[in-house]
Amino acid sequence: MRRVSLLLILLLGCPPTLSDDDDDATVADDDDAVDDDDTVDDDDSTPTPIDDDDVSDDDDLMDDDDDIGLELLCDALTDDEVLTSLYEGPKVPPGWYTDGFDGNTESALYPDWGCSNDTDDTLALSQDFYGATESELIETRADRMFNETLWSSPSGFVMHLRQTRCDYWDGELLDQGIGPFWELDPLRELAGYQWWRDNHNISGHHIVLAYEFPGNATNFLTMCHISTVYGDWGVRDEVTVWQTDWTMSQVGGTGYTTGPQYVRLVLGNEN
Repeated sequence: MRRVSLLLILLLGCPPTLSDDDDDATVADDDDAVDDDDTVDDDDSTPTPIDDDDVSDDDDLMDDDDDIGLELLCDALTDDEVLTSLYEGPKVPPGWYTDGFDGNTESALYPDWGCSNDTDDTLALSQDFYGATESELIETRADRMFNETLWSSPSGFVMHLRQTRCDYWDGELLDQGIGPFWELDPLRELAGYQWWRDNHNISGHHIVLAYEFPGNATNFLTMCHISTVYGDWGVRDEVTVWQTDWTMSQVGGTGYTTGPQYVRLVLGNEN
């Protein structure tokens, strides 16, 4: 985490200060624009997306050298926002990745198999995983983001078995580093696609919202999402709030993700 924090300093830089260290005589913060070393919170002239109140803080736009890691931004969600997302909202907000499969006739399984170079590799792997015969194969197809095989199941469902394409995301580079990615849309698409792969068929798992921050050379995204354990016989639903953080270089498309981090538990409806 310290390495990531130092990287953020190098990428974003620090605002100019009139002095190296003003070490205020008062304990309370004086909200001076050049305050860089107060013993209390020194989030001064510019609001910061990530809290940086470290005793050695230098007023960077992001966390500079705190050992506690990135602030849990998703803890700012109210209980009402969490429960509204669960009981009234869609699985993902508008603009996030979804497949739109008909859940009555289709089932999409996306095992974390790593990336795939072509449809033949995915066909062989999925056939071994599913244990299907060639007569059950419906089709193979190559999407911009993944290679996929579709199989018919004895129960009448269409089974989607998929691998992410290596030339879309190989686990480190987006589009094999083809860029630049000045806009946040590619990062949001990747984060949403990765989340959907793991959570699309689990009831009570939702993306609530995300915080997005464009930097000078790196883009940042913090996703707030939930999982649910439904209660029964007078027991209340237990909704866990999670946070997953992404960073991506704007030029090379190199991405990193941390999390999910546990944020807190929210009690839902009583059943």
